[in-house]
Amino acid sequence: MRKKILHLSHTDIIYDSRILKEISSLSETKLFSIFSLGISNRNIFSAKKINSFHKNYSVNLITKNFRISRNIKYIFNFIEFSFYIIFYGIKIRPSLIHCHDTLALLPSTILKLLIGSKLIYDAHELESNKNMQNIFLSKTTFFIEKVCWKHINIFISVSDKIINWYKKSFGFKKSISILNTPIINKYKSKIIDKNNIRRI
Repeated sequence: MRKKILHLSHTDIIYDSRILKEISSLSETKLFSIFSLGISNRNIFSAKKINSFHKNYSVNLITKNFRISRNIKYIFNFIEFSFYIIFYGIKIRPSLIHCHDTLALLPSTILKLLIGSKLIYDAHELESNKNMQNIFLSKTTFFIEKVCWKHINIFISVSDKIINWYKKSFGFKKSISILNTPIINKYKSKIIDKNNIRRI
């Protein structure tokens, strides 16, 4: 029986190239049953089987459409998305949870403690210092990461500098750097001008 992996993100995962590349690599091994849960950007709920190894859930957050301040909306989004994570997580019971952002980190940690999974935290950038992020969201993000850090089994980020920042801020953690790189068609690259990035 294949082990189950659950990917969690605040993005709509079927449109998130970084997450899809990681899932694709896992699918190629044919060793895992992969589930993913993200927030729909089309305001609909969908449960779609991507291939024989991957099933994706896109949930429609009611609170996403609230016309309230950004900070209050973040709290409501967090609560609602946390409910979906716990509900589907208990239903799926993955042996590994792969969390892709801070909005999902605290409920992922709670889910880990409830069902005994391993937890990967994949920070796609320095989460508490993102562009266009106000002080409230920055401090909230930092607090969530600090609280959950000891429960994370493996930390992933996009550069060694960001990984070193996290280790310095929260303590040592087994870590892996995975760069954001485009998928290059290995067959086309043999017959076209490699300097023409538009054709790769």
